[in-house]
Amino acid sequence: MGMGTVFVLMGVLAAGATDGRDLLRELVGRCAGVSSIDAVIEQHIRYPGAPPEVFRGRYRADAQGRFRIDYTAPSVQRVLHTGAALYWYYPADNLLYRIGGGGGSAPAPGARPADELMRRLDERGEVEYLGRRLYGIFTLAHRFVVRGDDPRVRIEVLVDSRRGVVLERRLLDERGREIVTEVFSDYDRTQGACYPRRIDVRARGERGVVRSTTVYRDARINIPLSPGLFAPDFPPNARRRLYRDR
Repeated sequence: MGMGTVFVLMGVLAAGATDGRDLLRELVGRCAGVSSIDAVIEQHIRYPGAPPEVFRGRYRADAQGRFRIDYTAPSVQRVLHTGAALYWYYPADNLLYRIGGGGGSAPAPGARPADELMRRLDERGEVEYLGRRLYGIFTLAHRFVVRGDDPRVRIEVLVDSRRGVVLERRLLDERGREIVTEVFSDYDRTQGACYPRRIDVRARGERGVVRSTTVYRDARINIPLSPGLFAPDFPPNARRRLYRDR
């Protein structure tokens, strides 16, 4: 831990350990800076009472939170998050699903947890520092709670105290029940930025808990992406459905 972190931490503790915004910003800022990513991904998704599904494809994302996945297995599919909505397109059936008006739940977790947190810290909200705890056997982690405009949910974040990488992020409801948990691991540092090469997600829904593991390979970081990559340029004659009809 650098001296800057020590002084920030002392200031947070002196303030009563309530506002951890500066400490969280200093920690995750070490691992921020991923403006774009282009990688091959493999996803293992396990639904309650069903055999696991394996998806493979190409994942591209930018600093605005947009992403696109071009799946090649188990079939050709395209998933697009424009920042305003999430689409899932099946070319063989010319079938297009729109998932929610505000983006819905992303089928692939973002490989930029530090940058996502930095963007959230620029918004209005409260950051509470809850001290340090042991994560696993040898890792010491800082624990934070981030609250936004919606009082019904909060985000708990664990950050490696030495490397500044996000280890875990949990979305909880007003009763403290887990909605989504993301675990980030196998970090790689490229061109001064770092990203997790494995993300495990546990999401709780009405039908039970869905678990997924996404592995990123052959990633290229901070490269230019085509301006039209995230445009919803689906065929005009595609059959359109809402997610609830899927």
